[in-house]
Amino acid sequence: MSLSGYVAHKLSKNKPGNRSDIGWEYGIDVDSNSKKVKCKFCSKIFSGGIYRFKHHLACTHKDAEPCISVPDDVKLKKDLREDACQMISRFLYTSAIPFNVVKNPYFEKALEMVTRHGPGFKPPTYHEVRVKYLKKEVELTHELLRDFKIEWRKTGCSIMSDGWTDKKRRSICNFLVNSPKGTVFLTSIDTSDISKTADKIFQMLDAIVEEVGEENVVQIVSDNAANYKLAGELLMEKRKRLYWTPCAAHCIDLMLEDFEKKIHVHTLTIQSAKSITSSRNWKSSSFSSTVDAKKIEAMVIGSRLWSNIITCLKAARPLIKVLRMVDSDVKPAMGFIYEQMDETKEKIRVNFNNIKRNYELIWKIIDERWAIQLHKPLHAAGYYLNPQYHYSCDFKSNFQIKKGLYSCIERMITDENMISKIDSQLESFKNARGLFGSKFAKMAISTKSPAEWWDSYGDECPELQMFAIRILSLTCSSSGCERN
Repeated sequence: MSLSGYVAHKLSKNKPGNRSDIGWEYGIDVDSNSKKVKCKFCSKIFSGGIYRFKHHLACTHKDAEPCISVPDDVKLKKDLREDACQMISRFLYTSAIPFNVVKNPYFEKALEMVTRHGPGFKPPTYHEVRVKYLKKEVELTHELLRDFKIEWRKTGCSIMSDGWTDKKRRSICNFLVNSPKGTVFLTSIDTSDISKTADKIFQMLDAIVEEVGEENVVQIVSDNAANYKLAGELLMEKRKRLYWTPCAAHCIDLMLEDFEKKIHVHTLTIQSAKSITSSRNWKSSSFSSTVDAKKIEAMVIGSRLWSNIITCLKAARPLIKVLRMVDSDVKPAMGFIYEQMDETKEKIRVNFNNIKRNYELIWKIIDERWAIQLHKPLHAAGYYLNPQYHYSCDFKSNFQIKKGLYSCIERMITDENMISKIDSQLESFKNARGLFGSKFAKMAISTKSPAEWWDSYGDECPELQMFAIRILSLTCSSSGCERN
């Protein structure tokens, strides 16, 4: 709330006629202009408004003479919230519960339910929390999941695996399921004993696919480590209709790490930046006069560091924009990443004034990671089916893109009759026939997500529509949950 908004709020709360304050239950407004209030218990009149009058009721001896006739229950109302908040806080402190739990909307809802119950509320017992109400929550969660599972059958889904290390240094892998309806947590597995072995990782991934339903899964996304890559290949050998896809966010992270390792100006600049500490009191600090401090100060003031930072940003900033896109929940990225990677390389080339020797190594690093790890049929198919690109004058329909598209059709569709229909319907999409070429479809290209666009205008080609929605609804990243 702005300062002006806060002042207006306070003025409106205390203005004459406002009776939201609990103190007005026991006072009579004698003179609004002079803020005089008459006590219902002792009939004394107080100036200074409701704030001073409440001190009279509470007998605090602060700014007002205490009331000799006020009932005990009224005397205690002032401190009830304060005492309740103190007790809640003490509960959090003594239970080592993180403070941000108070931001959980269910925290406030729980307290509302307690106040509705009124005096005499008995909290749940240890057994009730551990057994009775836990079972009810599990049942409720399964009910909520039913709607998600219906969506999985309709649009397909991505299984996202995300590894991290807990405070006990155990390797943990979280599994989530992503679809247009949203992302839901599935399970968390201690992988300390299996994370190094590709065969065991394969067995773990295979069990997760079985739980979600193979017919629902379009892809499973994990990090790009060699053991996960091999496990993914084993999974694709067994599960003929789905893909293992490396995490795009992890791949771009590795590109940025390669910049630091393989490009001298990045190495030098990052090392220099890590050695700098900032402080508003630097000038008055005794440390500022030391030899090391003078070196740091010269580094910060010197122009070379800042020019080097600009050079590094010319390469890193375009990649970071792609990283934000694939790491975002705002829209599925599968229809965009293929073109975005090409645009990123072009942006870097322009940033270095088209001088090949200045961007050649950067392109090489990107190509090595992109071609070897990330360039997959799903990305090519997503690009081809995305109307934002397909109907633009810069659309590229080369061999690699078509190969990726038809590879996806062959793998994901087992019915030969349906494959034939999809192949035929692609011509209608390509040539913008029927609804694809309508005024509404053309207008919606820039306003709807690619999957939404197909859902709205692909009805004349139902087999292709279903296939396109499955591709364009996919995420490119496994980092929907927090990474270590």
